[in-house]
Amino acid sequence: MRLALILSALATISAAFVVSEDFRIQHQEQPEWDARADVIRDTVETFYRTVVDDVLSTHTEDLLVRLTQTPRPKRLPLLRSQSQSLGNGKMEHTKFILICLFADACIAKLPSFIGHQIRQQHNRVIEILPSTVDEALTAVWPEYRLAGVIPIAQFQVASMSYSINLAVSHRLRQTIETFNLLDRLYEDLAMCESSFSSTAEDHQSSSIAPSNNNYVAYIANFGYRLWHRFAQTEETDERFLQTYLLAIKADLRSELEARVGEMVMAIYGDLYSRDDEDF
Repeated sequence: MRLALILSALATISAAFVVSEDFRIQHQEQPEWDARADVIRDTVETFYRTVVDDVLSTHTEDLLVRLTQTPRPKRLPLLRSQSQSLGNGKMEHTKFILICLFADACIAKLPSFIGHQIRQQHNRVIEILPSTVDEALTAVWPEYRLAGVIPIAQFQVASMSYSINLAVSHRLRQTIETFNLLDRLYEDLAMCESSFSSTAEDHQSSSIAPSNNNYVAYIANFGYRLWHRFAQTEETDERFLQTYLLAIKADLRSELEARVGEMVMAIYGDLYSRDDEDF
């Protein structure tokens, strides 16, 4: 009986030693695993940051160059046409009548509104990359944090990279759509135009009060400018911002599909650059 107790105690001590030793080994090796995993994550994130910068910067530059190089006689009708498509009927009719004389001042500011909001959109897409990459890596390749110890075939890396690419591409598209550039620009214009509404009412009363001649001149001028506005809008019915958004989403997808091989090769380099014989 005593012998059995002694043997049982020895077995317990031995098992505890093995567990302790395993924990010690794992604790010692963990930094190496984490370091390899961090390199892989940084490689993937850098790839997407580069592609996003390339695509968005190229299209943004093209858009802003188009706006700045459009001759002045054509620029205002172009901006007016785009601005009227932003509201989508949201503006109240009575307020619209009051601000017609002043709307050109806000429309002239549209390029600066566009530049600001496009930069915000670009920054937003870049901001979500770290969390998006982490989520995609964890979902598609849960063992990537153990990449330094668990062997993985190259074809598996390629397959998982393509799956990660699909997930990140989908999230980027969602982020651009959720940012809602067109609605933000409409709000910018609405705020600008609202600042003129009280001024417009004051202008209206001061312009027509002195005499009937002033009143007639005011109405005639108002009617001409209102007709001229819509006449030019019909001739220049362009939606360049909608085209821009469609282009960046399509080009992001196609560019990621075309260049995913770069990410695969970079991950290969991270995994197999050292201790190749272990794999």
